[in-house]
Amino acid sequence: MFKGKPICDWPQVDQEAWSIAMAPPSRVASARTGSKWRPRTKATVAEAYGYALSWLEARGDLDATCRPDLRWTESLIGDYVAVLHQFVRPATAKNRLLNLERALAALVPSSDRRTLK
Repeated sequence: MFKGKPICDWPQVDQEAWSIAMAPPSRVASARTGSKWRPRTKATVAEAYGYALSWLEARGDLDATCRPDLRWTESLIGDYVAVLHQFVRPATAKNRLLNLERALAALVPSSDRRTLK
């Protein structure tokens, strides 16, 4: 399959959004989605997102300047699902998609993730 990209190799826009999403709440900012996750959940979501980014890059579809959720058209999600089913077991494919949805929820909370759900 694809080797997942570590957070330090994600596009800058994704790294910045991840950092904000994982930041603990403060007096001026409320808790973000990822700030409530356990360390293992953060690692699992980041790993799945890293695999998805690697797949996009291998296809030539990784636009590093694009907002993370806008990279994932319905067609690309369908292609990603097909590739996952070729290389991993159904439960792993389901988990990768669930965690891609979680990553996008953290990175762009206002994003439309119905196709992934």
